[in-house]
Amino acid sequence: MLHREGGVDDSPVICPLQSPIGPVVWSPQVVNDRCCSIEVTCNVWNVVRPDPPLKGPTDLRAELTRQGKYAGLEWVVTTMSREDMLRVKKIQKLAVRDETKDLVDALDNLVPSTPQVRRHRSLLRSGRSMTQLLQDVQTEVRKRMQGEGGPQTFLSQSLVAESFECAQCPMAVMSVPSLLILSSSRGFQMLFDAFPDRAFAGQSIIHLVEPSYQSLFQTFFRRVVTYPGEHFSSFVFSMLTRQQTHLKHAPFIVEDCWCQDDTHIFLFLKPMNQDSVASQLAIGGFDVHVDGVYRFDEILSNFDPVRLERCMQEQVADHVETFILRSLCDLWHNAAYDEFLRQVAVEHQVSLARVKSWSTQVFLDVQISDNISRCSVRSRYCLPWHLGHLATDWQNEESIIINESPSGRNDELFSSFWLIDQQDAPDASVESFNVQEFCMRKVKGQHKCYCTRIYSLSCRHISIRGRTFQSVHRPGLEYAISLLPVRE
Repeated sequence: MLHREGGVDDSPVICPLQSPIGPVVWSPQVVNDRCCSIEVTCNVWNVVRPDPPLKGPTDLRAELTRQGKYAGLEWVVTTMSREDMLRVKKIQKLAVRDETKDLVDALDNLVPSTPQVRRHRSLLRSGRSMTQLLQDVQTEVRKRMQGEGGPQTFLSQSLVAESFECAQCPMAVMSVPSLLILSSSRGFQMLFDAFPDRAFAGQSIIHLVEPSYQSLFQTFFRRVVTYPGEHFSSFVFSMLTRQQTHLKHAPFIVEDCWCQDDTHIFLFLKPMNQDSVASQLAIGGFDVHVDGVYRFDEILSNFDPVRLERCMQEQVADHVETFILRSLCDLWHNAAYDEFLRQVAVEHQVSLARVKSWSTQVFLDVQISDNISRCSVRSRYCLPWHLGHLATDWQNEESIIINESPSGRNDELFSSFWLIDQQDAPDASVESFNVQEFCMRKVKGQHKCYCTRIYSLSCRHISIRGRTFQSVHRPGLEYAISLLPVRE
């Protein structure tokens, strides 16, 4: 209901309001040295001065109803001094100015600047004036409307990171052709938190894929890069997820994937079985102990340890083998028994490397428990009975600790070993387990993975499978080394 005070006969003035912020005091109408204001107790949008002026509450309500602006509003006219009204207008002006400044700063960070900037007295953070910023915005909008924007216009790493930071679905942006992760969503980081240092940026996504799927994985992305802008989906592969302090292989399906501007790949994933991803570790609560003597099998292996180390060093100059392969390399590099083994090779007309592979044995001792998981290995030469009599002492002992966090390590190169949960594996009832190794090196202050391999350890078989990766167009080095138990 509208009331008047002070004998004011002129019509009230209803001023425009750009956003609903009630209650709000609107600009006054000054009559006979008195100041009238209208205080609204609810939100009103864009109410305008009626023409001709209204003479009373009934006319005002009728006009607002005709314009669709009246919904049972109650109006109260109060008096306010000129000083109070000026103070209110000043506060409103400062609020609008601060909001405008924040928007300009955000726009200044988003819009690429021109190469040559003319200095002005009042500069933005980029060094542009307000006029130059508006000119760059106009140029940028024109490029996007015409489809001429380059990769630096559409996709800067900072913008991509901000866009995906809070997303819950697993998605990532990767560079081409290296498949390095530039940005990943919160859902992606929660699912694939497998890298030893828990860092994703700068790591190759292929190291999160189970080794037997890595070749298909690389082929899939090669096809995505070959057809930029085309969307691909329904590709299934197994990836590493984290379960407490252990890792787990779980199947994922590609919901959508495409290449943008030949520089970036967008990947959207979905777990095929949510229960398998969320399941708890199945090996806790008891101890597993595996030990035995194994021999190197050249038929099931496509590399011998020394040749593998040499090939790895061609890709990573400072690479040094670890664990079982380190013990085997030290044994094969030891020249103390080469003279005797060379005589055997000449006698049977075979190469020295073949005699070494026939006579190489390792002793493996693995203890898995809730408190600590440790593996140790030793190696020796033991010639088969039909080649001669030679059985050296066990030597070259190598030990590793599984699930040891590398936090605080300053080594240029190191390896980190993590136990893989096998709850859904077909042979989970057998005393066997898998260990994932991440070969890390320090690049510009950050440890980056350059190779991953899986050790499958059991009383019946030892296999080492791994693969290096260089780019989506260049296949990496894929290898497999097998050891079988020695029959007494």
